[in-house]
Amino acid sequence: YAVGPFDSAGSVEADNIAVWDGNKWCGFGGTFNNSGSAAAFYHDTLYIGGGFTKIDDDSIYYIAKLSAGKTTDTCGSPVGISEVNNSDSYFSIFPNPSSDEFTITASEKGLLRITNELGQLIQSFSVDKKQLKISISRYPSGNYFLSFHTSKSLQAKKLFIQH
Repeated sequence: YAVGPFDSAGSVEADNIAVWDGNKWCGFGGTFNNSGSAAAFYHDTLYIGGGFTKIDDDSIYYIAKLSAGKTTDTCGSPVGISEVNNSDSYFSIFPNPSSDEFTITASEKGLLRITNELGQLIQSFSVDKKQLKISISRYPSGNYFLSFHTSKSLQAKKLFIQH
């Protein structure tokens, strides 16, 4: 849980309180007239403390108990990228997520193909050296798939572009 003087978390509306579920930020809904500054659980009940005196037109002075049944209002998109730890991997990408460029490190020559979430080919590169920097500043933010074709295998990884 995060509390403080903010109105969004991970591109989701979150008025002074948000929860991270391990993959994405979620807001609770509701409007505070001032920021929260602390959150704590006591006997499985969430309490929020801060400088507020109203939440959604209800007078609540400085401490609020999260009502039974009150759940998250809106959640954003997953933020992390999981990758299988494969000891036979012929290529790696760094950084991931990336914004302007990323570097591919390859153990052998091959063909790198970048596709979008719909499977449309965006760009392809011949990789004939150990490292190759690739500019992605003109690509829109989102998830992309990189497939690396060698004489021995075909491997794929995910790349998240975030501007």
